Amino acid sequence: NGLSPSAIRYNAPVSLSKSGTVKARILEDGVWSALNQAQFIVGIPAKAGNLVISEIHYNPSGPSEENEFIELMNISDQTIQLTGVSFSAGIQYTFEGNATLDPMARTVLNPGDYAGQLDNGGENITLLDADGNIIESFRYNDKSPWPEAPDGNGPSLVRIAPEHRLDPALASSWRPSVQDNGNPGSSDASSFEGQGQEAIFSYALKESPFKNPKFYQITQLKDFTDFVFIASIEPNLSADDVAYSIEFSSDLKQWTEGIFLGNIHSESSGSTLSWQSKSPVTDQNPQQFARVKITIR
Repeated sequence: NGLSPSAIRYNAPVSLSKSGTVKARILEDGVWSALNQAQFIVGIPAKAGNLVISEIHYNPSGPSEENEFIELMNISDQTIQLTGVSFSAGIQYTFEGNATLDPMARTVLNPGDYAGQLDNGGENITLLDADGNIIESFRYNDKSPWPEAPDGNGPSLVRIAPEHRLDPALASSWRPSVQDNGNPGSSDASSFEGQGQEAIFSYALKESPFKNPKFYQITQLKDFTDFVFIASIEPNLSADDVAYSIEFSSDLKQWTEGIFLGNIHSESSGSTLSWQSKSPVTDQNPQQFARVKITIR
């Protein structure tokens, strides 16, 4: 009847020590039922709040896409079960077996692991938990205000301070990796250990924006007659514990955060963060001031 000689009759509930797929048949009146199978998760399941997409290398330098990858990170303080977690948009992949991820650990998927490939021009990525609920779903992009350097220039696209769960749909939540080819499975972030305002600025910026006029420009908007004030900084890319912004004022009393223009890449200076004043420079409003705001997370 096809019954294995090592088969054991179960008269009590089956206890599982790890996640996996259980397959079973029922023998009734000498006839076996069709095979039934179900996935069981033992432990803490991955879900929104404990698992994030932390790095995307969607367009490696050179013609080959073999070096692309996507990285996930467990941002909780407990081991989580990845069994049944899947990508349903961007790439196609499902974690099977007893897949786990330790606290603050990362796992990397390469082209040989998943079906499809990451779009060089940006696309929607959706990560689902074992029950089909969305863990994260967003669209990355290769155009401003998204970082330009990861688009074939060498660096990967890195989630800033993934443990803080910054909105992945916002360009300001991402930066280029410090080194080319990214840092799959690890972090290239640094941390501030100094004291005082001068130490913070020295850590957060490559160069003081107050000493170089290249960081300030009055620009006429395309197809507009108005001129606007644009101010920029060169950040320390590894300073994930720093939040940047530039504020503008016409009277040094009322300050307003500018419009974030993006993370611009150049071969000479690397990455530059730029903000634009919300108020145009006019005859009635001829002077504007800018100040850099740096906050340690």
